[in-house]
Order: sequence, then C-alpha cells, then structure tokens
Amino acid sequence: MVEKRTRLSKEDRKQQITNAAKEVFIQKGYVSTTTASIAKQADIAEVTLFRYFSSKQEVFESVIQPILEAPLQQIASLNSNFSKSERLFDLISRRVDFIKENQGVIKLLLIEHERLDLKQNYIQKMSETMKNQMLELEVSIDDSRMRLLIGMLLSFLYFPARSKKEKDTFIQEIVDYLKQ
Repeated sequence: MVEKRTRLSKEDRKQQITNAAKEVFIQKGYVSTTTASIAKQADIAEVTLFRYFSSKQEVFESVIQPILEAPLQQIASLNSNFSKSERLFDLISRRVDFIKENQGVIKLLLIEHERLDLKQNYIQKMSETMKNQMLELEVSIDDSRMRLLIGMLLSFLYFPARSKKEKDTFIQEIVDYLKQ
C-alpha cells in the first residue's frame, strides 16, 4: 500500500524545509551541509527545495532570520508596572531564556558568521539591540559594560544555569553590576 502524502501550502512547505535545514545545519555545520541532505531530512526531492529557495545560503538565512528578529520584539512586552531594576531583570532573564531555547542556532551563528557572507554580524546586532533596550529602560551602558554583558549572556550557551535559583541569582548580580 502506498502512503498518501498530504499536500502542504507554500508557507507550510517552506517551514518544513526550514525546520529540516535547522536540524542539519546544527548537526553538520554550514560547510558540510548540502541541499541534498536538507531535502533528505525534509523528506522531499532536492528539486522541490529549489522551488522555495535559490541557494543553500538562502535556506541558512531562513533558519537564522527568526533568531535575529526575536530580540527586537521582547522589549515591547516588558511590564511597565515594574521598577526599572525589575524590568532590567526581566529583560535579561528573557534574553537568557531565549539563548537557552535557541542554543543550537546561536552556536551555529557564532561558529559560521566569519566564514559566511551574512548581511549582518549577529553579535554586533545583539549588542546594538541590547543597548537600545537598555536605553528604553533608561539604563545608560558604556561599551566596556556592554561587552561584559554580552559575554555574560553568551556564557549561558556553554555554562547553562542548573536551576532557576542559580539563573536568577546570576541575573541579579548582572543587574546590580549594571546599576553601579
């Protein structure tokens, strides 16, 4: 008996390919990933992949684009009833959670960004976004403190908190440092 395939909408098919590509890129890295391996993971023909994407780089950019855009949306949802310190804590906590949820893709970006012709430097964009979010919270931060903050946030990629209490304590220390 032949298994009948469900016909996906254009957007659903594109998302299917992006999801498959994400897994393959994280597992193999950019250079070792082929469009054939992405198509195989997505359970489609390679020609189908090229109906939706013109190149491997375009597929890669579809994987990383949500990671680049998500932090910009976080500031809008901060609770304005919180004190400045509470909002700063909340912002940093959300960023740490975001890093944890997207650990594979963020590591991939850090490894591959030098090798690829990406339209933007992810770390620089992360720094600029954080700096703008700090200004929204009326927290002034100089370049050296920004470097330390970005480094502390990225440390969660390799040294994740083992508990909520550990995470919250670390974040509170960051908030206290930034308020000095």
